[in-house]
Amino acid sequence: MPVIRKLVAVVMADVVSYSRLMERDEGGTHQRLRALHDELIAPKIAEHGGRTVKTSGDGMLLEFPSATSALRCAVELQRQMGARNLYVAPDARIEFRIGINLGDIIVEGSDIIGDGVNVAARLESLAEPGGISVASAVWEQVHEDLGVEFIDAGQQHVKNISKPVRVFRVALGKGVSGRKSIEASVGGGGVARLVDRRAAFIGVTLLAAIAMAAAVWHWGPRREAVSGAVAAPPRSIIVLPFTAATNDPSLESIAASLGGDLTRSLANSVRDATVAAHPARHGSDTVDPVVIARQANVRYLVTGDVRAVGDEVAVNVRLTDVPSAKELGSE
Repeated sequence: MPVIRKLVAVVMADVVSYSRLMERDEGGTHQRLRALHDELIAPKIAEHGGRTVKTSGDGMLLEFPSATSALRCAVELQRQMGARNLYVAPDARIEFRIGINLGDIIVEGSDIIGDGVNVAARLESLAEPGGISVASAVWEQVHEDLGVEFIDAGQQHVKNISKPVRVFRVALGKGVSGRKSIEASVGGGGVARLVDRRAAFIGVTLLAAIAMAAAVWHWGPRREAVSGAVAAPPRSIIVLPFTAATNDPSLESIAASLGGDLTRSLANSVRDATVAAHPARHGSDTVDPVVIARQANVRYLVTGDVRAVGDEVAVNVRLTDVPSAKELGSE
């Protein structure tokens, strides 16, 4: 019978400190892992065209048709896991290490085997908790296209692989949607150049808002509605227009775009969320934002500002609990 081979992106994922988590709370850990798989992991794999080859108690072997789809899935999984873990005690967090390799594998029924799989497993072991390590073949395919920054970890000698493997670690939150969006250099062309980087600002602001909202929705305290008010849907949110800390037209342009774009991004990115329509700015500058949010009958309020800090630009986003008017977090 002929041997079937194909070129795929192989993803190996493993739960960090699985034995310790199971010893600490076996039933709870198992339940949380199953919920994660059903609510987040399986939908993400399907969204990016991947296939679950097999799972163990603490690990997964996946295959994807391309390095691009594999990395996109891995980055989104790790970022959303980071959001879920925001307010979880460090010793109770479920975190994954992920390794990605692009290689020729042997198909054996529904299983895949071969050197490409073995290298992916070694890459996973080299990843940091909550991190992603990729082979140079993956880096060559994706480093110019996905807006993700990489750290070259050099040639690594790994167990049972004769040749050293060149490893790149994904700098989560430090690519176009991270480092450049929070601390974008304004040298040369001045602040006006940042208008063209609006998508980068939206990316990091969306990430911060999702992180805070997800943490509150999953683990935050449940507060009673203010007296006499109709209880708002528990997963409802509104984003008010961002403000510019100065009268700089370029900063005002960035601020003006963020509120509406963030509203649309939250609506498209957060499952089961009710995102209120982005209000017009006129008349709202002199009204308490919490009052506006209560009129919209939402549970959470997102506000923010854009400001120059020396030769950099910073975007600050805040999440407020509307019934209590208490700020729950800022990024």
